[in-house]
Amino acid sequence: MGNYLGVVDFGIGGLGFYKALKDRADIPVLYFADSGGLPYGRMPRGELHDRLQRVFDFLFAEGAEQIAIACNAASAAYDDCENVFGIIPFGAGMIKNGHWSNVGLLAGRGTVQSNVYRRAIDDATIDLTQRVAQPLSEHIEAGRFDGEALHRDLKKIVSPLRHKQAILLACTHYPAISDQISQYVDDGCQLLDPAEAMAAKFATNWQSGNSTGPDRFFTSGNSDRFIAGARSAFDVSVDNVDRVRL
Repeated sequence: MGNYLGVVDFGIGGLGFYKALKDRADIPVLYFADSGGLPYGRMPRGELHDRLQRVFDFLFAEGAEQIAIACNAASAAYDDCENVFGIIPFGAGMIKNGHWSNVGLLAGRGTVQSNVYRRAIDDATIDLTQRVAQPLSEHIEAGRFDGEALHRDLKKIVSPLRHKQAILLACTHYPAISDQISQYVDDGCQLLDPAEAMAAKFATNWQSGNSTGPDRFFTSGNSDRFIAGARSAFDVSVDNVDRVRL
C-alpha cells in the first residue's frame, strides 16, 4: 500500500486544492468528500471534530501518511497536529504577507462565527471585513455557476467588499466562481485562494519514499453527484468513487 496524502472536504471544494497540488507534484491522494452528513459549516464544533476524527481514522487505515483539511470550517474545528494540517494558517499567511490594510473575507457561517481568521491574523493594523457567503457553496455543489439566483446572491454578499484591496476566498468552493465574484469588486481587488498556498507547501515538503499508487476517491454521499460536480466545478475527471458509511 502506497503512502498517500489524505484530502478532506465536505464535498467538491477540496478538488481545487487537489488540482493545484497535481499541477505541482505527482503526490498520490486519497480524497474524502463527506457529503453524506450535515454540511461542515452547520455542524457544532465538537460534533464536527468527532466526525473528522472518524474520517481521518479511515484515511490513515487506507494508507494516508498525512492529511490536508481542504475545508475552512473543518480546519476551524480541528487543530493542526503532527500529521494533520488545516487550510486556515495558509489563508491567514496570505493576508499577513500581502501587506494590505483593508481586506475582505468570504466564508461559510461557521468559519465567520468562529472568528478563527481574525485570531490567526492577529494584526490590529489590518481592517478585516468578514461576510457570510453560505449560499455560494450551495450553488456550486448544485452545479449553478451562473444565472439570476447566483448573481442575486453574489451582489448581496460581495458588493459590500467592492473597494477592498484583497478578498480571501475562505471556502474552497468559491474559486470555482472566481470570475463571477470578480464582477462585483473593483479592478484592483485581488482574490486570494489559500488552496494554492497550501498546495505549494505540500508539493515542496512531501518527502515520502513510497509515494506510489493511483489516486482514490471516497464519499459518504452520492457518488454520481460527486463525479458530475468534480467535472463541472473544477474540470477534474473522476472515474470511480467508493461509497463509505462512517
